[in-house]
Amino acid sequence: MSPKHSRSVRTIMLGLVSILVVSLFPASFAVESSTQKMVPPGTAPSAAPAESDAPPKKTHCKIVNLMPEFWVFWERAGEADVEYQIPVFRDAVLMPNDELYTSVVASNENLSSERLTQFLTRVSGYLRPMHSWSKKLPKDLEDHCKTFDDKFPDMDWKWNAYLMPSLFTFDAKTKAFQGQRALFLGVDTIASRDTDNLDVLYAHELFHIYHAQVGPEAFAEYVGAKGPLEPLYLTLWTEGLSTYVSKVLAPKATLADVLFSTELATKCPPLTSKLAADVMIKLDSRTASDHLYYFSAKAKPVGMPARSGYYIGMRIAEVLSKKHKLKDLARLSGKTLKQEIREALVQLADGK
Repeated sequence: MSPKHSRSVRTIMLGLVSILVVSLFPASFAVESSTQKMVPPGTAPSAAPAESDAPPKKTHCKIVNLMPEFWVFWERAGEADVEYQIPVFRDAVLMPNDELYTSVVASNENLSSERLTQFLTRVSGYLRPMHSWSKKLPKDLEDHCKTFDDKFPDMDWKWNAYLMPSLFTFDAKTKAFQGQRALFLGVDTIASRDTDNLDVLYAHELFHIYHAQVGPEAFAEYVGAKGPLEPLYLTLWTEGLSTYVSKVLAPKATLADVLFSTELATKCPPLTSKLAADVMIKLDSRTASDHLYYFSAKAKPVGMPARSGYYIGMRIAEVLSKKHKLKDLARLSGKTLKQEIREALVQLADGK
């Protein structure tokens, strides 16, 4: 075969391979595996020149998807015993994302061999819904970002959202990571829940990010930037306001949906006056026991359900929404915020 003919054959073969690769791996709007080259949060992917004078499409948060790494692990070790799976999981998922897992999943206990044994034993029962959510979450999140943007157009979208196996430690949370607040979605935990509607979850967590942006003074103290534990009124406000906003943005959600608890939705409304009166005398408390009393699922408060702080915090925001717009509620801080919370609690304690 002549060199010229050989080059022609190679050219044809390379062209066919390129077509095959493009057909198998279409481009995604703003999703990347964590092993791909990192792009600064909020940076829009390259786009073809616009063919009209239409305004450029707004870029929302950048999605970093760790799930492909989990599926690589499962392909390699899914059928093996757990003793073999643990080092493979560490190598395929944890080590490439060591900073993230240390910061977000945290504590040595959560990453211990014993903890990984529990996770790997349990996760095999949720592979099918995990596959489904792995495919669905990127678009689902983007759609909810658009909805949130319509309500809060001044949201700064230069931050990352991470899709990851959380070892069943959370379904969704926000946290400062690599110098900015980010959203973390635990695909395994979401898959274990008996729901296919995440409207409330998205709204709650997205508002935490917005609140941190526009109300930095109150939010910085809430997350512990100014001390080991914030005053109780800030926890009531931050969690209560996000709970109230999720109710507004998901109007079809029930009270049980908004509070993530049928027990809270059933038992708290008749106790509103008592809850308001009780929490009013503890607004400045920085003790861990008071915070756990109102916000921990493991607490056993007397005469009221655990996590009742989310309900009474939501009711406080509901009262204040009658005199402030949503975007202005997020900007309340300092003495003004504390005074308005107290006044709202007085109304609720009086049964108004």
